Amino acid sequence: MARRSNKRAALVVAAREAFHELGLKRSTLAVIAKRAGVPLGNVYYYFKTKDDLLAAVIAELREEHDARLAACAEAETPLAQLRAYLAWRSERLETQARHGNLPAALAQDLAREESALAVDAGALFEQERSWLAARFGEPGEGRAARLAEELHCAVLGAQVAAHASGDPSLLRRRLAALDAWAAARL
Repeated sequence: MARRSNKRAALVVAAREAFHELGLKRSTLAVIAKRAGVPLGNVYYYFKTKDDLLAAVIAELREEHDARLAACAEAETPLAQLRAYLAWRSERLETQARHGNLPAALAQDLAREESALAVDAGALFEQERSWLAARFGEPGEGRAARLAEELHCAVLGAQVAAHASGDPSLLRRRLAALDAWAAARL
């Protein structure tokens, strides 16, 4: 059984990397199988369709987001929690500048294809905005929701700009500026 789950896990990792580097269209099952070191015919044993594999990647992203946000929430104050969030978002700057934000790219591609998985990919953003709103005050409160949306959109915008320019320092500078922005609003 361990061998089966190892191949399955390898396919999910390879798919995640391929989706991030190549996008959904160019990430064929053949490309993913090759990256995972799994014969193409065996892919269907683990995932019947590319959408099944994509759903597994989105589920993995959700688990990662849950864990990262929980780790950020361990900081003592709301400002320290927001700073932990911004530090998380500043990780892997070169990769983000080269390939962009994976959840955003998936959400955009899936929305274009009118895929049912677009809702699952988009839920990652709602999860993040809700978490951010709780740092700014009561999640249902209008001010907290507005500030969370503003911060989240600014982070995403900085990631897009860094990707478009291929400049990781742009993202680093914008995230540092957002730290000061957040401190002024708490």
